[in-house]
Amino acid sequence: MTEPDDFSGILASIRAVEQQYSRSAAIEPLGSTLTKRETKRVLDSTSPDELLSCAQTQLDAREHQLGVLCILENVSRRKKIGDAPLCPLAMELACMACELLRSCRSTDYVSTSKIWSSKLCSLCMVIARVAQAAGADGEASRMTMASSCIGPLRIGLECITQSNNRRLTPLNGELLELCVTTGNVTDATALLDPMPSVYEPERFETGLKHVLKYFLYGSEALLALKRYEEAMLMLTGAVVMPLFKPQPMATAALKKYVLTSLILDGELRELPEYTSSVMKRAMAQDIPDYMNLVERAQSLRHEQGSEEHGQVLQSFIAERRDIWETDGNAELMSIISEELRVRLVLKRCMKTYTTMPKAMLMKGIGVTSDAALDAAVRTFSSSEHTLGSVQIDNEADAVHFAHASSGDRLPPMGEIRALVRQAVEAKIAVEEDWLDIQTSELYRKAMLMGRGEVMRKKGEKAPPVVSDPL
Repeated sequence: MTEPDDFSGILASIRAVEQQYSRSAAIEPLGSTLTKRETKRVLDSTSPDELLSCAQTQLDAREHQLGVLCILENVSRRKKIGDAPLCPLAMELACMACELLRSCRSTDYVSTSKIWSSKLCSLCMVIARVAQAAGADGEASRMTMASSCIGPLRIGLECITQSNNRRLTPLNGELLELCVTTGNVTDATALLDPMPSVYEPERFETGLKHVLKYFLYGSEALLALKRYEEAMLMLTGAVVMPLFKPQPMATAALKKYVLTSLILDGELRELPEYTSSVMKRAMAQDIPDYMNLVERAQSLRHEQGSEEHGQVLQSFIAERRDIWETDGNAELMSIISEELRVRLVLKRCMKTYTTMPKAMLMKGIGVTSDAALDAAVRTFSSSEHTLGSVQIDNEADAVHFAHASSGDRLPPMGEIRALVRQAVEAKIAVEEDWLDIQTSELYRKAMLMGRGEVMRKKGEKAPPVVSDPL
């Protein structure tokens, strides 16, 4: 194929070849042409508005799929295209990308080609961030636009992973964040089952931050549905990530870990023994308000849910409402403030009794009507199904507690630890490769030759080693 030397030539090449869409033999030469340096130079020198206009008016998303992807991916790499406040160009890019994604299938060339599936992933990442910014804006029309991106992006994820939902890509976490931002938590939980176990950093440039984001926003979706034990597993995966310095997402996960522990147990669960020293220091030094909350909640637990200690806890939470809202934890705090005492009483009764008088339970949790008791039990049962169930027998004026069988319990931490281990091993492998390169004589000579001239002008000696860019 003749290499085009201007944008009109690129468009002509796309229209001429990709009409034979179903023939991969005809697509591959075009794919090779579109990845060449000269093509990139031509696209980079063309304004993004012109690129989008031509893609919209002269190409069809399905028939010219590869060409449209090439153009949109180029525009998506323009500086700050996905940053807030969003420009009209970003919104137009998102709409066109969603149209492209709706046309994609996991068997298409853009999905099966390693080069183009990576570019498809890159485009989806930018569109997810555009949609997140639109969703965070709060305006009704933009919220609608953000929610409308979820379906196409899920199609994009299916294409990128070749319909293998065990693969973890950078898009998993971004899509989960978008679902949480727009309140579509049901869509988010669909991305959590099964948990990804295939980690391919060399293909999608997946890093530890993407695994951390997957755990954090996966847990937020589960917390919104009051699936606390499952959320706790995800948060545990986040807090055990091997970090060498504090990260905002890790600190956010640690705060939610503390709050979810209180909701489940009334006290702080110990961090796993393999937690990094960075996270242990963060818990001791960086979240003082949350640790003060733990002290008051533990007092409530030791006093077996007394009303006096419950009021102390509620006052402490109310005084620091601004902190919880800034951290995005106001809803969890509301649950701790309003439900913790009741939950502690019900959990203690579940462990102690199989049947107890209804009046005795009503006195214990501080309610006076059947409707209030029914609401408390219903709220508890919806979130604590892994422990068992609570049934009210109005005819016998009794409450029955049924313990869950071992088969109903949540799976152990095995899958989460395996995913974390893969991420760590991949990072170590990259670091070892970089160390091998740094210590090679050829590399040292090249760096000295490249930097020696600058050092000589300054009258300094060229350094023998280069700092690790990772």
